[in-house]
Amino acid sequence: MARDTTAHVAPLGFKVWRMERHNKTATMPAPHAHADIEVNYLSSGWIRYFHGQRFYEVHAGQFALFWAGIPHQLQAHSPVLKGVWITFPVTWLLRWQLPGRLQDALMSGELVYEPRAEGYEARSDELHLENWLAEYLAGGDERLEIVRLELEARIRRLAAPFATAARRSPLQPDGSLQQFVRMTTFLSENHQRPIAVEDVAEALSLHPKYCLALFKKCCGMTLWNYLLRLRIAHAQRLLLTVDANILQVALDSGFGTSSAFYQAFKKHTGMTPAKFRKEHLKEK
Repeated sequence: MARDTTAHVAPLGFKVWRMERHNKTATMPAPHAHADIEVNYLSSGWIRYFHGQRFYEVHAGQFALFWAGIPHQLQAHSPVLKGVWITFPVTWLLRWQLPGRLQDALMSGELVYEPRAEGYEARSDELHLENWLAEYLAGGDERLEIVRLELEARIRRLAAPFATAARRSPLQPDGSLQQFVRMTTFLSENHQRPIAVEDVAEALSLHPKYCLALFKKCCGMTLWNYLLRLRIAHAQRLLLTVDANILQVALDSGFGTSSAFYQAFKKHTGMTPAKFRKEHLKEK
């Protein structure tokens, strides 16, 4: 099991913790989403994610970054896994106004990482993250501000040349997984408009019932639940980046009515759209 060693209150969405798994291969039973930016750094081992509509592998020595507002799922990992995980508010990223297209890549669902570091660079990253973890656990406004500033500097270094998106897993998915990826790609590209299972089936030349069964088997959640999460993730991004009213956000995110949007949003995030916007933008 992962160990969560945090024990104090920090700004909403900001968290640093150590990830350790020993001789276990537990995975996420289903994709999940949260509105923060997530950093993964492994000192040993590897992990495989399904994020957005792609499979990614991240190995020890790689500084990986993605927007967790898009549903993602841990598919597999090495038996022994050690590293430091960070989440921070997406509003920090927006406020930093990073150069290049790193922000656009993250918000569109890419998982970004740098080539695997070795020698001094790997030790430097590991040392920095261990220091951030220690400062975070120690608590206090000054220590947390140090971590925030150093984290911003590290991500600015990542953004400067803009590292490539993570490579797809070298493991070739079987035919079923390829069909699953095609379904999620279709949903990702069309979730802002009305979609019926027949639309998905027609796009993939498959039977509608087969689509529903295959999606549940591969993903651990229904196709409709996945579509709902995509729409909520899209709405979260709009709430934080545009001044549109709640009804317009609902319509632009693929919801037919404001009542359906409110109900789904509160169920999946624990708060209303208005409260979400207020809580996450209060620092701007």
